[in-house]
Amino acid sequence: MKTFTQFITEATGIASAKHQEHPEDNAIKSKAGFTHAISSLRALHKGLQSGSTGDTHVSTKLDGAPAIVFGHHPSSGKFFVATKHAAFGKTPKHATTHAEVDDHYGHSAGLAQKMHHALEHLPKVTPKKGIFQGDYMHDQGDIKHEDHQVSFKPNTITYHIRKDTAEGKKAVASKMGIAVHTKVEGDPDRPETMHAHPLTDHSSFKKHPDVHMISPEAKLK
Repeated sequence: MKTFTQFITEATGIASAKHQEHPEDNAIKSKAGFTHAISSLRALHKGLQSGSTGDTHVSTKLDGAPAIVFGHHPSSGKFFVATKHAAFGKTPKHATTHAEVDDHYGHSAGLAQKMHHALEHLPKVTPKKGIFQGDYMHDQGDIKHEDHQVSFKPNTITYHIRKDTAEGKKAVASKMGIAVHTKVEGDPDRPETMHAHPLTDHSSFKKHPDVHMISPEAKLK
């Protein structure tokens, strides 16, 4: 029989690639995890007071959908896209062509459409090496124009951006928007080897008007 802690704690292996631990997750695991959680909260509090978190990385959990894993396969070099759950299943469903998108995700027209967008546009900004995870935030059909603002609702939260800002102009001009927050390491064909880490440096990503790159980094100033 599982203990309560085992029941509510994420498993290792595949789960560690699907899920990044938050301070509150670590707090229930061990004394060291609790210490880490307290340290993280203190660093954030200090950052809010001073405007700088030093070497502590703070990011915002954006409410996008679907969560997409994408990048160039380390063995073949081919660019692929997959949903988070399909990427780490027993039989990974990586789509390198639009036909494969239909094969893997055609059961849902809305999901397939977004995966087609991801396969077409994300190679324009993605580094030639590495596998990443991000939240799909919008495409042209999701953008709503409201007076001086544009808005989009990828999941349960509606996001608003002023049209006259740089971010607003990027959103309107783009074919899709994504918030990339995670780097995934390991062998994509062996999901049990995959591990996720926060992506703290986005400088390797290219810029392209078709892709609205939304930074999840929290600005304290």
